[in-house]
Amino acid sequence: MTHDDLIQIAKKWLIKARNCSVVLSETQAQSGEVPDCIAWRGQYSIKIECKVSRADFRRDLKKWFRNSGPGIGQQRYFMAPKGVIPADEVPEGWGLLEVEGKVVKTIIDNDLLYFDARIASAEVPLLVAALRRSQVRSCNKRSKRRKKNYIRS
Repeated sequence: MTHDDLIQIAKKWLIKARNCSVVLSETQAQSGEVPDCIAWRGQYSIKIECKVSRADFRRDLKKWFRNSGPGIGQQRYFMAPKGVIPADEVPEGWGLLEVEGKVVKTIIDNDLLYFDARIASAEVPLLVAALRRSQVRSCNKRSKRRKKNYIRS
């Protein structure tokens, strides 16, 4: 299973299992953090970091934004193929999702205990960047249609 496979599974899980309305993948935050998947359900966010190996998981734990400040994601999960991440190595405040085939099993759930406004404010630039990209794509499509219509006239 590849990292990209896990990201696609995570996106589907966020939409279907958690009823998230906005799902982004591999979008860089101002802090430099690039969550594999982050989604919003109402006012709070759910972040999933996908790991295909235990070594990758251990490297992730050493990233500076994991250890200083709140980072992003009101709820945080690691997602990995079954058996890659031992449950006893998952840091406090994180959940664990295991994938076998295309089935996602919650090993450690991470219930939202409180809403953190600092985390939410760090996520706003991600949403603004996604909206900006969406608008640019929309404008480009309209511009192409106009050019085609103009040429045909």
